[in-house]
Amino acid sequence: MKNFLIQFLLTLILTLLVQLFLPWWSLVIVAAVVGLFFSYKYGAVSFLAGFLAVGLLWLLSSVWLSSGAENQVLANRVGELFGGMSRIYLVYTTAMLGAVLGGLAAMTGTLGRKLVKQ
Repeated sequence: MKNFLIQFLLTLILTLLVQLFLPWWSLVIVAAVVGLFFSYKYGAVSFLAGFLAVGLLWLLSSVWLSSGAENQVLANRVGELFGGMSRIYLVYTTAMLGAVLGGLAAMTGTLGRKLVKQ
């Protein structure tokens, strides 16, 4: 449980810092590198840590970025491009996309460590 919490917090903080300066896909590199340092019996624990960390970060970021009158107009227009998706569904879709990418990257890092270790 302690390793899970450490991996969760490291992934959350480092992803936040890296995404201030690098593109969105840098989260995959960060989650994989953080996952590389943690060894679990199953890769699902690492997947969950990356999933929750990046999902929470992207959920909070997308809520913050879509709040305000000017940003709501942009979010509604982007939602129209995706078949009339409302702003709240767009926020949830963004968070879920980031969460799945973060989880898969963290699991890849952990399983890559096990592969090299053997």
